[in-house]
Amino acid sequence: MTFGVQAPGGEQPARGFARSRDEGRRIDLPDWSMLVKVTAGDTLGRLTVLEGRMGPRQPGPLPHVHEGHDETFVLVEGRLRFRVGDGFHTAVAGETVFAGRRLAHGFGNPFDEQARYVATLTPSGYEDYFAEVAEHVARTGAMPGRALTQELMARHRTVLVPPLPDPDAVPPPLPPPLPPATTRAPLERLEAGVAAVVRWSESRHIRAEIARRSGCDAAPSELRLLEFFDLVEPLRISDIAQCLRIDVSTASLQLRQLRGNRLVEAIPVEGDRRASLIAITPKGRATVEKVRAARRDLLRTVFADVPHDDLEQGAELLLRVQAHMLAGMRAKLGGDAPDASDAPDGAASP
Repeated sequence: MTFGVQAPGGEQPARGFARSRDEGRRIDLPDWSMLVKVTAGDTLGRLTVLEGRMGPRQPGPLPHVHEGHDETFVLVEGRLRFRVGDGFHTAVAGETVFAGRRLAHGFGNPFDEQARYVATLTPSGYEDYFAEVAEHVARTGAMPGRALTQELMARHRTVLVPPLPDPDAVPPPLPPPLPPATTRAPLERLEAGVAAVVRWSESRHIRAEIARRSGCDAAPSELRLLEFFDLVEPLRISDIAQCLRIDVSTASLQLRQLRGNRLVEAIPVEGDRRASLIAITPKGRATVEKVRAARRDLLRTVFADVPHDDLEQGAELLLRVQAHMLAGMRAKLGGDAPDASDAPDGAASP
């Protein structure tokens, strides 16, 4: 329903409208949706109003700075954790959070219930960024990586900023408990335990928490590649692809981002002007150490109540399991199996 009246002097007519609960431009992201209720066209670009719904344990956007608009959030339901400048705040239903232009900010839902909010963008325009991200998700099935996120944000006068440690961060969820051990065979228990650890460590929530604690939000594939370089001597791209069992084009694509961030570098091969070796840089090694320190810090939180002797026994057992797995794969697969470079520092040899 619309309402209007002709303004005097030939000016733009004054216009109003009422929209139903489900009416508006819909933008869908993984565990996060927006319904644009008041568009740039409605207000001649003065402001945009949207309703957002963010699912539980949704990390939200990376911290960023807008050069061209302000943002106001009103919580309607649930809770959201905001960073505004150098401070953090958990907003609850009925509260308002304002983030002016040129001020670093971000938000997410680390809690176990959905959050609903109304956001006002002044002036309009940034809703188109979310629409472009949604188009990428619909096309690829995944959120854009950091490089593409930077490119899309730059079109809308926005830049990413380094994350800050949140002193009151909500701890990530623990994996579901395993069934009683006495009811299952040893190999079944081992498979279930290994799978649970992998799922937990590779989950989006844990990756987001490690990125927040370390300040490194590289894509998982890029981070695995960077940690690989920290364990080996400089290699040709073809050798890297063979070691990681990926094709050369995939390795080259992942290396491009690492080189762009100066985490690895190309070293010329003496006597062969066309060839080069890829090696980790000091900045890359420092990044790897930050990520490993963040993992240790997270594990320290998770295992805070576990006795030290139990931790020692658990670590020793995991290293023995890893050694047996690597040895078994080498015996079965020969040259196609992982080697010692796949193991972290300190891993026991078989």
